[in-house]
Amino acid sequence: MVSRTVRSWAPTLATERLRATGGTDWLVLSPPPGLSPDAEPTGRYLLAEPVADARRWAQPLAHADLATAVLDELDHPTARRAHLAVYAA
Repeated sequence: MVSRTVRSWAPTLATERLRATGGTDWLVLSPPPGLSPDAEPTGRYLLAEPVADARRWAQPLAHADLATAVLDELDHPTARRAHLAVYAA
């Protein structure tokens, strides 16, 4: 049980360490629990604060849509120094 707790807090601790750094440019993108290899890719996604929201988790996110979100942020950044979740749109 302790290892699960540590793992669930690991992204938060890492994000706090990144926020404490000076001029480092960073972005953390987290997939939702509904990330699914069986979901149909739509080419659409939503970037939002990573909060426990069952409505957003209900719709599965395709691996391809997560990859699209990552590549879009690399090519045309819309957020800097932030931790965002990628949800199905």
